Amino acid sequence: MKLLIQSQVYIALIAVAFSVETELLLYQPLELHPYHFLVFLATFLVYNISRVAIKPMQSPFTVFMVALALAAIVLVGVGFWARWQVLVMLTPLAFLSLLYAFPVVPFNKRFVTLRSIPYIKIFVITIVWSLATVLLPVVRIQQVIDIHVLLIFIERMIFVFVLALMFDICDMETDRLSGLKTIPLLLGKAASQKLCKGLLILFLLITGIHYGQTIPVVLPAMLLSAAGAFFLVDYTGFSSKPVYLAWVDGMMLLQAVLLFFCLHLSGKMV
Repeated sequence: MKLLIQSQVYIALIAVAFSVETELLLYQPLELHPYHFLVFLATFLVYNISRVAIKPMQSPFTVFMVALALAAIVLVGVGFWARWQVLVMLTPLAFLSLLYAFPVVPFNKRFVTLRSIPYIKIFVITIVWSLATVLLPVVRIQQVIDIHVLLIFIERMIFVFVLALMFDICDMETDRLSGLKTIPLLLGKAASQKLCKGLLILFLLITGIHYGQTIPVVLPAMLLSAAGAFFLVDYTGFSSKPVYLAWVDGMMLLQAVLLFFCLHLSGKMV
């Protein structure tokens, strides 16, 4: 498990799972598609490149770097099978993600990373993840953007924002020492935890209204994943930070897996 987390394979799998969740919510059949490899490889590369940019490796000639090179080659190959609309949308998302780690953004007469700009880090993460796991599937299947899609997007933004805020709460001391300005440092830990819980309640209200009359069988997945996140909000001081953060990210995976089983057991799977 440690290797999956450190290699960013874990978060890449979560991106695929969250994308598949969107497809299931849009009444698409469960299938393995080249697009899923595209999402996996793009996430894997962006997260690893960003990690190396923030904390350079001592030796560039490692198995890890070989894996990155191979992933990049495979990504280019998979890209030939993707719809051009998907690639057009994926490219700026990848670019925005890289700006998160590379100091090329002009701010206050100097070049900085996006994460260094006060309070913007959490919004970049929320927007990129929501667009990548909701609108990219929509573009791929040529789904009309209606109220159903918009509500999925809003729900995703709220849920991802909460998880990103939990990361910032956990990183308060590190961010304070490095001079980063985040919402938890502005509001304080207690107020930020209350904000997380309030947004999770809002998430459940919206999903309840959204799916209550259409596909109510998915509500247990939304409820249990939100409950898991609600529980984790109060445990930001967990003794092992990497394990705690893996659990936080895991709430996205939990939601996707639970939704699959809810649809499968109810016979609603296409």
